[in-house]
Amino acid sequence: MNPSSPHIASPSPAGTRRRTILLTGTASAHNKGDATMQQVVAAEAIKALGSDTTVILASPAAAHDCTRYDGLTVIPSHRRRLSFIPSLALAALWRVLSTLTHRQPDWLLFSRELRQTRRADLVVDLSGDMLTEDYGPLIGFSHFIPLLMARWLRTPYFICAQSIGPFKKLRPLARSVLSHAAAITIREDLTRERVATLNLRMETTADVSFLLEPDHEAAAALLQASAWAGKRLIGVSVSPILKARFEQAHPGESFAQVMAASLNEALADQDIALLFIPHVTGPADYNDDRPVAAEITRHLSLPSLFIEDDLRPAVLKGLIARCEIFVGARMHANMAALSQGVPLIALSYSHKSAGIMAAFGQEGKIIDGKDLARETLVRQIKELLANRECTAAQIRQHHAAVLARSSRNIAILAELVKS
Repeated sequence: MNPSSPHIASPSPAGTRRRTILLTGTASAHNKGDATMQQVVAAEAIKALGSDTTVILASPAAAHDCTRYDGLTVIPSHRRRLSFIPSLALAALWRVLSTLTHRQPDWLLFSRELRQTRRADLVVDLSGDMLTEDYGPLIGFSHFIPLLMARWLRTPYFICAQSIGPFKKLRPLARSVLSHAAAITIREDLTRERVATLNLRMETTADVSFLLEPDHEAAAALLQASAWAGKRLIGVSVSPILKARFEQAHPGESFAQVMAASLNEALADQDIALLFIPHVTGPADYNDDRPVAAEITRHLSLPSLFIEDDLRPAVLKGLIARCEIFVGARMHANMAALSQGVPLIALSYSHKSAGIMAAFGQEGKIIDGKDLARETLVRQIKELLANRECTAAQIRQHHAAVLARSSRNIAILAELVKS
């Protein structure tokens, strides 16, 4: 089954009950990492559990996302709106009344999100790296809201393949919610250090996005229609977060100019073109990778192709596969490179990059955004090009093991639904 097109199950045979999985935690399909995780889990869950399985996505951007996931039911999530307050209150009241009366007061569940949370056999949370205070306690709290609903409505929930912590203000909440999870899998062992005092049971797996199949045909057609058909390519992924991290650490310096100068110098003697691949396309400019990429291209002396369309994750992965090396800020873009043996320099703005790169033996090819310097990036690009074949072979050595750990998440999901 193609993960980009999750299947809607046919009616169950008489006398059987359809299994239901509710996906939570992601922001919108504008974020291709989010979209990849949702698509892969939906498709792989149905593959593992059978055609009598329904997968539902609770999204804060339901109006947009319902047009982006073929065959996947999308309902509104209230976690980023003030309407989360009555939703949580009703879930808590449901818990109290069900405990006192030994009955299920489902008439309290006025919203689709509450009803689907109650009906689900399992809630699968795909918050990625958002169960943390790294982005502020309010954002971290918003990702605990669907999990609190599930807990109070007595629906098991699975924290799937995430980078978790650290916590300060949210520590009591995190301890309470995470300790009651049916299962927790994490993407890297650094999470264990960050939440060690919470005494959680966790299994180290790998991000589910490694299971996404690239759309090589669509990627080839896109390049064939451009001026760069047959051209040697170096892929680049940038982000507003990385730009802000650099410019806060270097007042008065321009991230775009430093990136452009580094690329111009490192590739001056190469017959090669740059391919800028956006992995987040909105919904607002401060989330969108494309304005940052466009600013860099204005300072380039090299030929470059700037992807402006809002493409599906499988097509983007197909484009990344055609690159000789990749210089990436977005983690799921970097995963797309690693999973296809494309040598990579990770431009990091959080701890999650270290764990992903370590899984492929590439710890030495990370540049923290705040430490980005022209000479460092130039040197690393030249070294990576010179050792491209050797590095690609090193990456491929780890591929089977990472893929197996990624698949482990689906096996755990299936076990929880069947139990």
